[in-house]
Amino acid sequence: MKIRTLALSLALATASPQGVWPSDLERTSRVIETALALPPDSPVVVKTRTKAAYRGRLLAVTDSHITVRTLQSGAIADLTLPYADIHSIKRTDKPMSPAKVVLLTLGVLYGIGVIVGAAINH
Repeated sequence: MKIRTLALSLALATASPQGVWPSDLERTSRVIETALALPPDSPVVVKTRTKAAYRGRLLAVTDSHITVRTLQSGAIADLTLPYADIHSIKRTDKPMSPAKVVLLTLGVLYGIGVIVGAAINH
């Protein structure tokens, strides 16, 4: 079993282009998918492979990089980050999910019912 695992990992290492591991390719493809799905000018947090995090607005998405407008040292800067350097990209203003909307609505209705019931019985 160990020999098979070692042989598989060696085969993947030699088969991957320019020494890029399949997990890195998968992560990069997920980053590209996420970036393409985001609407322009949406607020995002981009984390790089060097553990740097940038918070800003997504300006442009191309097939090789993204451009984010961010505030650095008190000045607005446009940062161009290639997909190979990005670890993750997340939207920061996500709309509420339908489940949260239902729970919030039920909670508000329950609270109104308690207040109305207390007013009627008192």
